[in-house]
Amino acid sequence: MFFLYAGIPSLTPDVVLWVAIILPDRRLGEIMVIKSFRLFAFVILAGALTLLAKRTYTADYQALHYTLDRAAAPPLYYQDITLKINVGQISSVIAVSDGRFAPYRYDAAAGELIVTADGVTLDVYVANAASFPELGEFVVAPLYDDKSWAWSHGFDDNTQFMESIDAYKSLGYQASVFMIGEAISDDRVEYWVVDASSGTDQRFWEPPNYVTGLQELAELEWGIGNHGWGAHSSCNSGADHEWELLRDNQRLLEIVGQSNNPAYKPIALAAPCFLSQYHDVMLDLRDNGVSRAEFAGVPYYVQFNESGYSSSPTIVDSANDFSASGVTAQAFDFDAPVRRDYGIEGDVAGTTAVFDWMAANASADSHFWYNTLAHGGNNDTVTAVLQYAHERYGRAGSDEAWIAPSDRIYSYLINRDRVVVTFLGHDDSPPPPELTNFVYLPAIIKP
Repeated sequence: MFFLYAGIPSLTPDVVLWVAIILPDRRLGEIMVIKSFRLFAFVILAGALTLLAKRTYTADYQALHYTLDRAAAPPLYYQDITLKINVGQISSVIAVSDGRFAPYRYDAAAGELIVTADGVTLDVYVANAASFPELGEFVVAPLYDDKSWAWSHGFDDNTQFMESIDAYKSLGYQASVFMIGEAISDDRVEYWVVDASSGTDQRFWEPPNYVTGLQELAELEWGIGNHGWGAHSSCNSGADHEWELLRDNQRLLEIVGQSNNPAYKPIALAAPCFLSQYHDVMLDLRDNGVSRAEFAGVPYYVQFNESGYSSSPTIVDSANDFSASGVTAQAFDFDAPVRRDYGIEGDVAGTTAVFDWMAANASADSHFWYNTLAHGGNNDTVTAVLQYAHERYGRAGSDEAWIAPSDRIYSYLINRDRVVVTFLGHDDSPPPPELTNFVYLPAIIKP
């Protein structure tokens, strides 16, 4: 993903202290060392942005204030909830959630601001807005950033999908990895397997490929999911299924805790070998907590199980199934397994046809979620499907699809249904000075 960011902090509206532009990494050095023949253009740019900053200071604002009560939601890493706010015609926006700038986009034709908050407060300052009775009224979007449909993909069993990880990283998307705990090494760095650490393949007889480890995936906000502790023991129908889940959870938390993103919480389970016994165990641990003394003090966050096979998507904003063109999308249920389609392992056309079906049938009242699974060795088909989604419906296409890990999509649905958002009203107060002494161009929407 490329970011363009311009900032002008000023002691007075007339004094520009600095301008920083961040482009892809390969060009950072050119920006940091400004050659003399570029100085004139740099000064002109700084002056133009200063004038824009002055105009921001003098705008007439309407301030819209909201609270987000999260008491009914479980502890989640992803706190996002997207509001579609009626603002009419405006000239600019500043949106802040718990003191942090909130991503937004503005639909001028609809007079609607689509803003995503992750805190317990949201303050939106709209410039030059007309005051009308519906100003500030909102609805919660069915999916993040009001996307039309969502696709998540997961990789099971630790091995032979590093090429697919590379493909996802190259396009700026994330998926999920479901890990067998006992097989994870702290020190091994080899391209055929996902372990804890990243680096160049250690085997001298192999190409020096870069290996992405779990700690880096946590930092990149990939989904890291529970797939049982033992490669063989977890698939035994007579196994201690609760112990398998709790021991794997403990191992994943150890690894994440050593990353640069220790706040990440693993909430996804892929039941080993699709054994149905794991689902009831997961629900009991989720709803009643952990009682085993050997795991006392180890946090447990798992909220859902990916286990129910289906080649069809789920409808996430209706209590009723949705049928069209011979395909039925079942209504989403927080207590049911999240359905997985492993047809992607051999049927690219069948998988992409589901994308086309969701695009054709999504509407203001119908939003869908499609979840797929591949084991190792299916990198060509997974990459082909990802490329299709990206070019047609992702950021290189219509941008209607939310391509994200299943834990992020599930977290959004929890927040959407359980966080209570209250509009406190609006007034004509301007934004605080610490907000208006920065100009951000353009607004950045987090994928």
